[in-house]
Amino acid sequence: MARNPTDMLGSFAKGLSVIEAFTAEKPRLTISDAAAVTGLNRAAARRCLLTLTELGYADFDGKNFSLTPRILRLGTSCLATMPLPRIVQPLLDKLSTEIGQSTSVSILDHGEIVYVARAAQQRLMSINLMAGSRLPASCTSMGRVLLADLSDAEIRKILRNIRQKSGRPEASPVPNESCNSSDAPEPRASQLSIRKSRLACDPSRSRSTILAAGRWRR
Repeated sequence: MARNPTDMLGSFAKGLSVIEAFTAEKPRLTISDAAAVTGLNRAAARRCLLTLTELGYADFDGKNFSLTPRILRLGTSCLATMPLPRIVQPLLDKLSTEIGQSTSVSILDHGEIVYVARAAQQRLMSINLMAGSRLPASCTSMGRVLLADLSDAEIRKILRNIRQKSGRPEASPVPNESCNSSDAPEPRASQLSIRKSRLACDPSRSRSTILAAGRWRR
C-alpha cells in the first residue's frame, strides 16, 4: 500500500516513541531523559508525557514519569489478536514437560526477537522471560536462526540500524552469544550453516545450552 507522508500522524508517532523509551533499565524518565532517548525536543517530549499521564498510561511524581499497568492494554490487545500464541502454547507445554526444559516461540521484530509464547520449567537458576519479552536478535540463538531466514542485505540493514542506535561498531551478520564481533564466526559461513541445519546453538556460562530451531517461510 502506497503511503503518503500527509497521511501520517506525527504526534501519534512521537507518543509511541516516548512509550518505547521506557525500558527495564530505564523505568523512570524525566522530560530531558525522554527527549534524549527519542530525539524529540523537550517541548514535544513534555506534551507526550503529560498526555500519557492524563490518559492514565503514565504516573508523574513531580520529577520522573513511569508507565502504569494500563499500558499493558496495548500489548495484550496485540497478543489477543494473534493466533500464533494460542496455537503453539499447548505444544510448548507438552514439549517442555517431555524434555524437562523451558521452551519458547518468538518472532522477529526488526533487530529484536519478541517472545509470543513460553513454557518455563522451575529451576534453581532460570531466565526471567515471558510473552512480550524482547531480546537483541543478533545475540540469541532464536534471533540468529530467524535472521538466517533473511537475505544478507536484510541482515546487514538490521544490524546497521542496531549499530546506529547503540553507537557500537557493526557486528557480523550472525554473531555468537557473547555479542563480541571479534569472536563471531565468519558471517557467510555462519549464515549458511544455520540455514542448512535450521538450528542455532548458544552454549552459556551456566553449562547449559540454548538451542533454537526455525522453519523458513520460503
